Amino acid sequence: MKYAGDPSGIMEVMKRASKGGLITIGSIGGSITQGAIVSDEALCYAARVFKWWKDSFPQAAVRYVNAGIGATTSQFGVARVTDDLLKYDPDFVIVEYSVNDNDEILDGFIDNNCTRRDRSVLFRETYEGLIRKIMSYRTSSGHTPAILIVHSVKYDNGRNAEEIHSEIGRHYGIPCISMKELIYDRLNPGAITNANVSGDAGRDRLANVKTEDITQDMLHPNDLGHGIVAAFITDYLSGLKPENENREREESRKCIRTEPDTAEEQADLRQLPPALTANKYENLNRYNRLNAKPLLKGFVEDDTPVVKSFEINTGYDAENIMKTDDDPVLSSEVRDVFKNGWTASNKGDSIIFEFMGTELSLMYRKSVDKPAPVAYAVIDGDEENRIRLDANFDEDWGNKAFMATIMYHGRICKDGMFPEETDGIAGYSAAGDRKDAGCKAEPDGNIPEDPDNENSKHTLTVTVEEADNCVSDFYLINLTGKLQ
Repeated sequence: MKYAGDPSGIMEVMKRASKGGLITIGSIGGSITQGAIVSDEALCYAARVFKWWKDSFPQAAVRYVNAGIGATTSQFGVARVTDDLLKYDPDFVIVEYSVNDNDEILDGFIDNNCTRRDRSVLFRETYEGLIRKIMSYRTSSGHTPAILIVHSVKYDNGRNAEEIHSEIGRHYGIPCISMKELIYDRLNPGAITNANVSGDAGRDRLANVKTEDITQDMLHPNDLGHGIVAAFITDYLSGLKPENENREREESRKCIRTEPDTAEEQADLRQLPPALTANKYENLNRYNRLNAKPLLKGFVEDDTPVVKSFEINTGYDAENIMKTDDDPVLSSEVRDVFKNGWTASNKGDSIIFEFMGTELSLMYRKSVDKPAPVAYAVIDGDEENRIRLDANFDEDWGNKAFMATIMYHGRICKDGMFPEETDGIAGYSAAGDRKDAGCKAEPDGNIPEDPDNENSKHTLTVTVEEADNCVSDFYLINLTGKLQ
């Protein structure tokens, strides 16, 4: 594995499971976690890991929450994790964003040019915010969710964001499992860079397996691929089970953090180590028509009912499918991102939000039904730096929920993209490390009197400007930030 970390939190969940009661297994990530291209929902790796928990601890009632959404990054994950996962009080959480946060495929363009823009600094910060938000959460029973980081990989080139993600994992003592080391490097011997991956049982599992056997598009695992991913995860979990505790005891003693036994120790645990980054994303939220009341001038609320939740074949008795303490939670309302937003179809339609702080992004629908409208986002009336929001999607795989970065560390992102250069933005170094200075520099480079600008108030106006002969509307899905 990439990093052994501190397994004591996971082991504590297992101890509780062995005593019975309700245990909730959760996951959050992109399309791999969601289970894209599997033939059945039950065959994705997250569902298989859930099944392992259910089979390993039959005395417990085990729930499953899959909060994976395809084509999304940790920038969206940190804003939605409370609504989509934490509200279910998860005991054990898998976090998987290492493919989507790699930035090679998602949103990698500037204007109309196919130019890749490195956003590793941004994702380092949003990923840390996501991890901190999960670690800061307390379930109704007073427990902290145990986390396992899973690094997925692109099977055509071995790329992922595991270096920046595992750095965060090491800082917080979280075990990290690398599918690059466990699968990709084994299937591509010339790419092996870690000597620890040779000569173990994992190579036997991949005997006579080729890359094309486990993925058809070199990105998403198929049924076999998900089975192999899940097997490596459950192998790790099996080694932590209570009956294997003596074998793991010495490793556990070396852990950075141990699960507390008393209320006082529990309170101490709430003090996380200092953040590695400027950490401006941990406390951001997602806003849509359910929790925001913008000024509508032509835009209308989308109140279309969400579709019925998915069902999954996990061995439940159909006669008891409504038993609330033992049913999986697979919410299509999580994956159906095109809901609860605001729509507009006519030139001049606008929507106005008031927000606070230094960070803001919005998500809108890029449509394969073209032509689609083009809107512009303007902050505080700054028309010179207005941001183009083109709802036309040039791909053919379906509509896309596109995340546009509107303001980053107090700086308007003119292209709706993460700035090309981050060094020189006050409060942030080129490597993404936090500085003592605040987030926004004045044009002359001086730091304003309120360096953090956390209480600064702004206005965002989104206006449709190109809508002639359009066959689809402009759909503003949500905002992430802090609304007033």
